[in-house]
Amino acid sequence: MEASIGDLYEAFYAQLENQDRIFEFWITLTFAVAAGAFIAAKKLTKSLFVMLTAMYLIVSINLILRSIVSALKFRELQTQLAMAGESFPADDLKIGIAVLTVLTFIAGTLATLYFVWHSYREAQNTDEQ
Repeated sequence: MEASIGDLYEAFYAQLENQDRIFEFWITLTFAVAAGAFIAAKKLTKSLFVMLTAMYLIVSINLILRSIVSALKFRELQTQLAMAGESFPADDLKIGIAVLTVLTFIAGTLATLYFVWHSYREAQNTDEQ
């Protein structure tokens, strides 16, 4: 059964919302991990920092992959809408948005991991003095 234009638009915007939710959850997680690491740096052991790092990295990779899957579905729906004669304003911007989103995910994840370990090392150096 062929989907109607309305059904395609509904799925299109649902997929766009899904991408936003994934990104918003990742940002919230990132700030929570950074704040938690900073606040608890003197109280957590190295094994807990390793566990925190591993869990954050696993969840970040999962969210990045989910975002990519969502973007592929988004593109598929956009193609179906274009084949049905629909056009999209600012179509050229989508590549820039996709690139910046992926860069934000990757750079943000790496920066957070660096910050977590920097907080741990600073706390250890302070305790040794």
